[in-house]
Amino acid sequence: MDKDIHMKVGYSSVTLPLSEVELEFELCQPEDRDPQVQKSLFGGGFVYRTMANRSILWKVYGNVLNMFEMSTDEALTKNSIRLYLDGDIIPEVVIREPKMATDSPYVVVLVLTNKNFYRFVFDHPSHVSNRSPTGFNSIFHNVTYNALIQNTVIPNLSVNFDPTIFRAGDDNSIILGNNSGVIRCIAIPDVRSKHTLSVEQSILLKPGSVISRVWKGLLPIFSGDDSLQDIAPYIYENDLYLFTMYSSNKFCIWSCMHSICIYTQDIAPFKISEPANMIRKGSLRLISNPQTPKKFILVLYIGFDQQSEFQIYRGEFNEENKIDHL
Repeated sequence: MDKDIHMKVGYSSVTLPLSEVELEFELCQPEDRDPQVQKSLFGGGFVYRTMANRSILWKVYGNVLNMFEMSTDEALTKNSIRLYLDGDIIPEVVIREPKMATDSPYVVVLVLTNKNFYRFVFDHPSHVSNRSPTGFNSIFHNVTYNALIQNTVIPNLSVNFDPTIFRAGDDNSIILGNNSGVIRCIAIPDVRSKHTLSVEQSILLKPGSVISRVWKGLLPIFSGDDSLQDIAPYIYENDLYLFTMYSSNKFCIWSCMHSICIYTQDIAPFKISEPANMIRKGSLRLISNPQTPKKFILVLYIGFDQQSEFQIYRGEFNEENKIDHL
């Protein structure tokens, strides 16, 4: 396990070797792993909303999650942590902090493996005792094994579902998707509560869950070979909407509150490439202004065998509920 990840942060490049960590915790049974087996390698980052000078970089190699907290202003002590989890990690690690300064002073890390779901809670930097003999303390500086495993895992959440996509909805919901196009929305207890981490509610959104009259008339029938490419959550008026993208040249919008698909759009007419080409790799992103949440911009990245392209749509939640290609 000697691979590095090279990440660009602002105008600086940072190299994070997997061998350099200060805290290690094993949350799984030791396994005899075949060194020839290809393991997933990916990473990302998180910037504190209220402390733009501090951030967390993370990287994954198979079942290993490494997190590294950094600051542009001062040196942080014990600022790296490595977690060995049970099962290989599904791409995407979600890091959240409180929306309001008056909320609980926590940093929450959400991780899904092909076996379990994990929620790790750390003290927010604003509530960490700052000074140490060698610098400023990181949020990881006082982590112990017993504190780390307390109320942390929902076991076997991924078993028999085989998720390939993991996202977080609001602060108390997570979203799983698989290659069959099935989506599972799961409500979990609030991190501020004393309730045991568990599945409070689970909703399955299947390709057959459609209604006949929607924003633009009739919904096309889902085909049985639709591969789910990406999911983008969007919260509007107490409902969690999921924008989804499929290999069969379409994107859809699901309502978790009503457990139905409310909109579908064929993207083939707007493609630069051959309309019949199937999407091999796709992703979507939503852009919105908090002051006008009913309006949004949807950006699609579409990858084919020989080329790729972007599509941009503009939409609005209103009486007409219209989405236009730009």
